[in-house]
Amino acid sequence: VDARLPRRFGGAEGEAVYIDSEGSFSPERCLTMAEALVKHVRSSAERRQKAARSAGKSAPPVPDWFDPENILDGIHVYRVHDEAAQTAAIHSLPAFLKEREANGMPVRVVVIDSIAFHYRCAAAHYDFKSRTRQLASVAAYLSDLSANFDLAVVAVNQMTTKIGAGVGSSSGGGGPESDTYGDSRLVPALGESWAHSTTTRLLLTMDGGFQAVAMGLGGIEGGEGGATRRCRLVKSPHKPAGVAAFQVLEQGIRDAPPQPPSSMAMQRKRPRQL
Repeated sequence: VDARLPRRFGGAEGEAVYIDSEGSFSPERCLTMAEALVKHVRSSAERRQKAARSAGKSAPPVPDWFDPENILDGIHVYRVHDEAAQTAAIHSLPAFLKEREANGMPVRVVVIDSIAFHYRCAAAHYDFKSRTRQLASVAAYLSDLSANFDLAVVAVNQMTTKIGAGVGSSSGGGGPESDTYGDSRLVPALGESWAHSTTTRLLLTMDGGFQAVAMGLGGIEGGEGGATRRCRLVKSPHKPAGVAAFQVLEQGIRDAPPQPPSSMAMQRKRPRQL
């Protein structure tokens, strides 16, 4: 949705491609977020114009084309049902991107949700060495695509549970990109070969982990008391590691409310050992 934001308001003013391998794309959710974005931009533009008039200046208005329907028109969805269709859709992108550039509406972001789904659903006799080679080839292809067309490629991985004795001990064997629960830990599904093929890696978690999912806190929260999620920067060529808190609300992704000092102090307090 944000890819459609006009340049005069800090956006890319382009289009988006969404390759949906799981059937989880929701046009209704996109429409809700688009309506919230348009409302926010129009409100911001009105404040800017009011401040500019009081200073004897002028501020740019919101473009006429910027409305929820036009935002959705700029989101192109590919529904892929197997690994072959997913690979074909990825390799068909250059021709489509050139066509959109020729029409004056370049694509600025390609989202693959998820890159792992069809590889994980492969038959039991599937050659995993061949899978590793295919993933490396896809990663290199997407990297070239990003560089040649000046766009961002977001490939969503999945998490899987790795079970092992002693993993959940106080020694912290889960590593910087896993969540540890007892004798099991969550790790990226496609393994280290895919991890090394990517340029930037983000790990998304939710406060409460398995317990929050079991209690049904993984959905959309419309109020201030929604579940807090964490975005952890695991790998980046030019940014230091860090964590940011956010919430998924009806309007989209928003900052998480600040924690009270008492809650932060409890998180910093180490448990006593008896």
